[in-house]
Amino acid sequence: MKSFYGDCDKGAQMPGWYFERKKETLKEQILSKENALKKGYVARGNEEEFERGLEKDIEKLNAIEKSKPKIVGPDKDKLAKSRKELGAKISDSMYSRSDMMKGIADAHEECHRNCDPVIPVDKELAEAAQIELDANGNASRNSAIKAWQLSGKLLDENTDAEILRRD
Repeated sequence: MKSFYGDCDKGAQMPGWYFERKKETLKEQILSKENALKKGYVARGNEEEFERGLEKDIEKLNAIEKSKPKIVGPDKDKLAKSRKELGAKISDSMYSRSDMMKGIADAHEECHRNCDPVIPVDKELAEAAQIELDANGNASRNSAIKAWQLSGKLLDENTDAEILRRD
């Protein structure tokens, strides 16, 4: 399993391909700029600068689309299995909805689970998602959720972590 991040994602919390709405906005900007150029709505003398901006946007969109890993065959099955196992572990670490509604969930314990390494994560999945594991192979729940969400996006599955919370 290769990294979920591409060259265009250096220093980013989540890879660019994860955010569908941002890609759509970039596509709309490109289309708008192309139409402005075609119809002559660009101020005289600014055409070159405007075209450079358009080329930059196109390059950015292409880099984002190229950076999305193509997962097929056995790799896809392995990713789906890792995601399912990780989802079960995350679910076990969450208080149930009824405990949350009743107010019997311990806020300090919840903070501990979110921030401290308590969930075992497959090493290969952790490396692909660029999350840190402790010496025992555990990650914080927040980091585990990130890996779960990224793998879900690649598999075209729901990425809302609240679906893991028991009733």
